Amino acid sequence: MARPLRIEYPGALYHITDRGNERKSIYRDDADRRKMMKYIAEAVEKYSLIIHAFCLMENHYHFEIETPRGNLSQAMHWLKTAYAVYFNKHHKRNGHLFQGRFLSALVEKETHLMALTRYIHLNPVRAGMVERPEDYLWSSYREYIRTGRRWEWLEIGWTLDQFGGTSRTGRQYYRQFVEEGILERSLDPMEESTGGILLGSDRFVEWVQEHILNQREDKSSVSAKREIRNIELGEIIRHVGKSMNVSEKTTRVRGRHGNDARDLSVYLAYTYCDLTNVMIGKAFGEITRANVTYILKKVKSRLNRDQAFFTLLKEIEENSNFKA
Repeated sequence: MARPLRIEYPGALYHITDRGNERKSIYRDDADRRKMMKYIAEAVEKYSLIIHAFCLMENHYHFEIETPRGNLSQAMHWLKTAYAVYFNKHHKRNGHLFQGRFLSALVEKETHLMALTRYIHLNPVRAGMVERPEDYLWSSYREYIRTGRRWEWLEIGWTLDQFGGTSRTGRQYYRQFVEEGILERSLDPMEESTGGILLGSDRFVEWVQEHILNQREDKSSVSAKREIRNIELGEIIRHVGKSMNVSEKTTRVRGRHGNDARDLSVYLAYTYCDLTNVMIGKAFGEITRANVTYILKKVKSRLNRDQAFFTLLKEIEENSNFKA
């Protein structure tokens, strides 16, 4: 069976769900949930995510995520890997924690974000875990209906603006909207989706088809998943060399194992330069496109398990202002 299509572009909004392997619990206690919240906060900062709503259930979670940088897969890979590594180590287990790829549906913000937020907040009620959504601690609902912030990174403004803002009145109207969903037994908005991957008006579906899906046929275009800022490759190599105290010649050496400077430079070139993998390979001693792909996978994997390596990359990005 073919994998569901993953649509990514800057500014996209998604409904994300993911389940535990064999539908088993992915949290054993509140310490696990707090750790997941910590990683979510880090992902928001690292990947510039905007999270409008979330709910951590026993064996799955729901997120409503907006991606200004068009980097959903990269962000979710980091989040899932970071939490799974923690969970396995903390509970002394091996094997997959999640059942596979996370599920994502592209959502039209103006027409469906409010209904989807309500659906996410009512998950614990529908599951019979609580009678009222505010009784559940591990969702974003309390942030919407009460003043005071527990998670500063949560974006509640856009949704509450549709009900009068973050004032007491706006929060009361939103609470009423959610409680009406309990009485009406509101259905899953995803039942209105197109193919399970597009939730929006006919006009929105047509726009995605014309401006996003059709452009995927152009193999020569640079992936929209990357934050292309036209940074010069030489600038990247200089910053990496300065941070790691290595020369440009060492960084560009082909076929040298354990060349962290080269590997980080390749990763940063892929992230910030308007270059294909073939072009990147030529800049680093004529390495092949396949080897560039291998280096990228190796770096991503190491960033998820090596805190020092992750910190080094973050420092290089911040000191060089690549993300500015």
